[in-house]
Amino acid sequence: MHIGSISILIIRDSTLGCQDTFVRYGAEIYSYKEFARQILDCPCIRKFKKWRRDLMMPAASGNGQPRLLPGNFLMNEIAYERAPEWSVSEWLNTSAALTLESLRGHVVVLHAFQMLCPGCVAHALPQAKAIHAAFPIETVKVIGMHTVFEHHDAMNAAALKAFVHEYRLSFPIGIDQPDANGPIPLTMRAYGLEGTPTLIVIDKAGYIRLHHFGHLDDLRVGAVIGQLLTETVPEAHA
Repeated sequence: MHIGSISILIIRDSTLGCQDTFVRYGAEIYSYKEFARQILDCPCIRKFKKWRRDLMMPAASGNGQPRLLPGNFLMNEIAYERAPEWSVSEWLNTSAALTLESLRGHVVVLHAFQMLCPGCVAHALPQAKAIHAAFPIETVKVIGMHTVFEHHDAMNAAALKAFVHEYRLSFPIGIDQPDANGPIPLTMRAYGLEGTPTLIVIDKAGYIRLHHFGHLDDLRVGAVIGQLLTETVPEAHA
C-alpha cells in the first residue's frame, strides 16, 4: 500500500494471526514505531497513523532490513525493543512496588487505561479481568496502568481507588507518574502510547511483543499469550 511518498509493507504472521507493518520512506525501512518517532515532521504521518494503529514489534537484520524468520515468524527476542521501566507514583492492589525487572520470567500483560475512557470500561478492563482470572499468576502478570493525559482533576488517585473498588479490579494497578512539564505522564511518553486503551504484551525476557492501541479481540490476545508462554528465556536474559 502507498500513502503519498510512503510505501507500506504488511507481513502476516499466520502463527499468531497478527500483522507486522513496515514503512519504506525514501531509501530507509522502518518499523511503525520507528517511523512514528523519527519521521514526525512527515506530512503523511497523521494519515498513516489513522490507517494503521496496531502492530507486532518487527525484527530487523543487521543492515536494518526487515528480518523474516522461517514460516513468516517475526518473534525474535534480540531484535525486539526492550520494554522501558514504568514510572509510577502509587500502586494499588499490591503491597510492594512492581518493576519489570522483578517480573522477568513472566509474560506481562499491560493494560493502559483511563477510568473515564468508554473503550477502557467497555472492553479493555473486562478483558484484563478475564486474562487475570484465566492464567496462573505464576506465569502471566496482568498490570493496569492508569495513564491520565486529559481531565486530570477528575481522574485523581482518590477517584481511581473508588473506581477500582466499584469495578472489582483485583490485579495490580499503577498510577502513571505525571510530567511536571506537560499533560502526558511519564510511562505513556516512554512507551509512545497514542491513547487509551492500549494493550502491551511483554515477553519473559522483558521485550515488547505486542503493542496495540484500541480493542483487540480476546482470541488474538490469548493466542499471543499462549505463544509467549511456550518460549524459554535465553540465559543471557534470565
